[in-house]
Amino acid sequence: DENKIAKKSDFRDGRLTPDAIKQTYSNLRRSDDRAAFVLYLLTGLRKEELRLLKQTDIADDMLTIPGTRRKNGKALTQPLTAATRACLPSVASSPYVFPVLASESPSAFTGRLKTASNGHTPHDLRRTCAGILRELGAPTEIIARLLGHTLPGATIAPTITYLYTGGPTKHDDNAAAKWLTKLADFLENLLTH
Repeated sequence: DENKIAKKSDFRDGRLTPDAIKQTYSNLRRSDDRAAFVLYLLTGLRKEELRLLKQTDIADDMLTIPGTRRKNGKALTQPLTAATRACLPSVASSPYVFPVLASESPSAFTGRLKTASNGHTPHDLRRTCAGILRELGAPTEIIARLLGHTLPGATIAPTITYLYTGGPTKHDDNAAAKWLTKLADFLENLLTH
């Protein structure tokens, strides 16, 4: 049945299949939940990084999460693509990009996502982002940079490890933007067909 979503336990690493992405998107009823869902897939951000994303984190075609709000304590910078910008609601009266999500319990969106997706979590969306990028052919170093992994040996998906050295450069931003655009094209095609 094409409306059936595979259970999280059906996949060793928790990634959503393309069919599960489509069905989850369809099952999410609130527009801010749908926007957050797509933004998680487009950016690979961690749950709290996106839930507490601030308007000030977005400037000059870049998304920057300060190290004070990241698990590893290091700032994350990603180029903003047109698709990413399209997911960002305009709420001038709030410091947060998703004011409703920021004001709720941290588990509120997770609960709605689990209901819509048969048990998947925001971290599974992060894994899905990395997995799709890998399937599209993105180099491991680019995936690592986009996810903000900086420690040697950190994993981006089961059995895939990397050694990431050095900080981002303009060349890295251009390469990252290219792969984020490919990811956005894949997701747009998936969700509109």
